[in-house]
Amino acid sequence: MNKGCLMAIIIATSYHFSVSAGTLTGTIEFEESTPKAAVVYTKSKDFKVLDIEIDQENALFNEFIYVAQPGSKVHFKNTDRFRHNIFLSSLPIDLKYNAGILKRNDKRSKTIDWAADSFSKVSCYLHTTMESYLAVIESNNYELIDFRAANPYHKKSRGYRSRTAQPITNLQDRQVFTLGNISPGEKVYVLIPHMPPLTIIAQESSEKTIPIRKLETKIGTLTYSYKN
Repeated sequence: MNKGCLMAIIIATSYHFSVSAGTLTGTIEFEESTPKAAVVYTKSKDFKVLDIEIDQENALFNEFIYVAQPGSKVHFKNTDRFRHNIFLSSLPIDLKYNAGILKRNDKRSKTIDWAADSFSKVSCYLHTTMESYLAVIESNNYELIDFRAANPYHKKSRGYRSRTAQPITNLQDRQVFTLGNISPGEKVYVLIPHMPPLTIIAQESSEKTIPIRKLETKIGTLTYSYKN
């Protein structure tokens, strides 16, 4: 093998290892205004548009956090034994969508035509304690963060005073996360309801901490490290 070919192999091999994916680990901790949900993600121009279904059982949404992409279809379905009136709302992007009254086995669909990097709240006009969140991101690589109690009641084990589920009000101020498949130098975003996304750069180094601010007030911290 001549020196030119050998050098090309060395360069190609070095390049392969330099762009290999790594993992970001972190901790989000709030001093006040703890949210109920968040999502950590990378962005991609080649993200897949995946449709989602929002359904409920015994006046509880099947998921607490849903994720979809711009252009996805949201299918609102009702398999409960009573009616629901599901709606989406988000003040930061002025989103208001009402799926209308859904009888049992009814289904309605809505294409996501609003801004990415946004959270909207999913609720029911007929059962005011029903609550979930929908994050719209240009990504298929993400991790969801649920700040509710560590052991929220299960649908099968919790009791009901009526057909309307009781809200879970206990929140954990601190949660950890891990997100893989991140290239060195890639941007990672942390989306929290009612706030613009935080942006961090995946660089291999010791642990870093940045403040989380709401307007001008510091409400928490984000501590993270990246390992390639």
